[in-house]
This record gives sequence, structure tokens and C-alpha cells, in this order.
Amino acid sequence: MTGLSAAHERIAAAMYTVDSHPAWPLLRGGTVAGRTLRRRDEAQGELDRLWTCFAALGEQLERARALRAGRWPSEAQLTDLTTLLTAEVVALDDRGRPVEAGATTSTRLTLADFAAGVESATAALTAQLSEVDRSWATLAGEYVPGSAELDALVALGAELGEPTAVAPARAVVEEIERLDMPDPLTAAPSGVLAPATRARLDDLRAKLSGARRELDGVVAARDGYAERRRVLAELIDRVAAGEAATGTAYARVAEKIADAGLPAVPGATGDLRARLEGLEELRSAGLWRRLAAGLSTVETDAKAALARAAELTAQADGLLARRDELRGRLDALRAKAVGRGMAEDAELARIHGRALDLLFTAPCDLRAATRAVHAYAEAVAGRPASARGREEDDR
Repeated sequence: MTGLSAAHERIAAAMYTVDSHPAWPLLRGGTVAGRTLRRRDEAQGELDRLWTCFAALGEQLERARALRAGRWPSEAQLTDLTTLLTAEVVALDDRGRPVEAGATTSTRLTLADFAAGVESATAALTAQLSEVDRSWATLAGEYVPGSAELDALVALGAELGEPTAVAPARAVVEEIERLDMPDPLTAAPSGVLAPATRARLDDLRAKLSGARRELDGVVAARDGYAERRRVLAELIDRVAAGEAATGTAYARVAEKIADAGLPAVPGATGDLRARLEGLEELRSAGLWRRLAAGLSTVETDAKAALARAAELTAQADGLLARRDELRGRLDALRAKAVGRGMAEDAELARIHGRALDLLFTAPCDLRAATRAVHAYAEAVAGRPASARGREEDDR
């Protein structure tokens, strides 16, 4: 009697825990699917069965208490009590539900075994519900922050007149809500995200990050337009100065180098200024996303134009530097020839004169001058030194 009473109290406490388990609002109130739907139906059926079993155990325990109520139970009462407490008095149908004692069934249990079975089943149901709760907590913990961020971005997009910026992230959210949220047991079995669910949540974070960057750029364009425009105007002024420097370098080259083969003088400044002015219309119309894109492209193109102007200026200056380098090399070769006693060599003098004329004639044919200096170098290297020149070489 004492053991049964204690078991009954434990089962009562366990049934309260099961009945008030935090997994039930999800199972009963949400739209569940898949494994979670099957778990809900099984858990609800098991809960109903356990309440029936608990009630049957309580009835039998009350019968036992009634038989034991008197100070001196009769022999018949003791016989009935002994039978109730020790015999297989509980009959169960094929679903494990108590039935009338006279019913035809293959399953019969003593009250102690019946109570132990109910207590064990109650613990098992609690574990199944806790698994649902754990899976849901993991899934919601990953999803809810992303969903909240999406709501914030939707509001920001509406404020900026750019609702399409969040469309990719919204599509992923709809996919997660369709495939994962109704079935947490599949999406996060035992509290661990399934690979497919993890991939969708990672994709959501990436899409949200992209939308956030895009909308932040729009906000920056809207709120910082005046300063951004000023900076871009200064950058375009630098492009103008760079292109002017390229034109000056080209003019010097045209005067001193024949057939330089340089590309056309760059002229991006006018187009960049016109495009910068055109952005004012977008600002006035509140087309912030297009304004942000326009500011970025003007900045990118202006930087490219500035780099191109510097490159062409260096290319032009390089032609003059090449001419000066050839002049220095010719002087060094002439000094070498004189040092080796070749000052009176008429053929060398003719070759040297040819190179000298090419290098000091404006405009200079740089290709021909390069060939002439190379020919003079080969001629000097191919002449034997005089006796005096050999002495100089030895020293």
C-alpha cells in the first residue's frame, strides 16, 4: 500500500509535468509537419492513454484503501485486499489501455507492475516532448534573429522606397518557414541542425548581410550626399589636372620624338562632370538606390581615369627618358672607343655620327636611334684595341 501510494504520487507529479510541458503549445498551436506531426499525434495518444491508466490506478488504490480502512478488517476483506495487491488484476487491451477485468486479453498485470509501467511510460513521454522542445529551441535560436533582422530591413527598405532590396532574403525566409519551421525534429534532430537546414540558415544570413550593405549604402548616399558630391568634384578636378599633364607631356614628346605611337590624349573629365551633375536629378526625385549606384560608378570611373592619365603621362615621359638614356650610352661608348685607341677609326666615326645625328635631331626617330646606338656598340666591341688601348685595358 505504501509503495503504491508513493508511485501514485510520483505519477501524479510526472503527469502534471507532461501536461504542462512547453512543447505542447508548439505541437498543438502551430502548423506542424513530418516527424514533428507524427510525434504530436503519438504524444497526444500516449497522453490520453496515460491519463486513463492514471485514473484506473487511482481507482484500484482507492479500493485497496477502502478494504484497509477498518481497524480490524475481516478475513474476507484481507483476502480481497491480498488479491488486489498481489494478483494480476489489471487487464490491458492491445493499445495498453485498462479494460474490464473480465475482458478477453492476453495482458494482465499486478498493480505494482502496472504502476511501474505507467511511471516508465510517463518518463518516456516527457523525454519525447523534451526532444521536440530542444529541437525547436535550436531552430528558433538560429532563425528568429534572422527573421527579426528581415523585419527591420523591410521597414528600412519601405522608408527608402527600395522594397526589392530584401526580396532575396525574404525568399529564403519563406523557404525556411515552409521546410524547416513546421518540422523541428527533422530540421534540428536532438538539438543539432541538419545540413540542409544549416545551409538555408547560412544562405539567409548571407542574403541579409547583402541587403544590409545595400540599404546602408543607400542611407549613406541619402544622408551623406553633399559631402560625397564635394569629394567627387575634387577627384574630378584631379582627373582634369592629370589629363592636362598628359596633354603637356604629349606636346613635349610630339616636339622631340618622331612617330611616338602614343594613344589619344584622354578626355574623361567632361563626361565625369556631366554625370556628377546628372545625379542631382536622382537626389531631387528621392531615388536613393540609383543615387548610391551612380555615386559609386562615378567614383570608380574617376579613379580609373586618374590612373590612366598618370599611366599615359609616365609613358610619354618614358620616351624622352629613353632618348636621354641612349644619348648617355652613346657618350659612354664613344669614351670607351677613344680609350681603346679607336679615335681615328673612320668607320667607327661614321657609325657614331649616324647615331649622334639621330639622337640630336628633333623630332628624334627613337627606333632608328636605338638601332644606330646598338650598331655602334657592336662595332666598338668588334674592333681590336690598339697597343695603347690594350695598355689602358690592362691598367
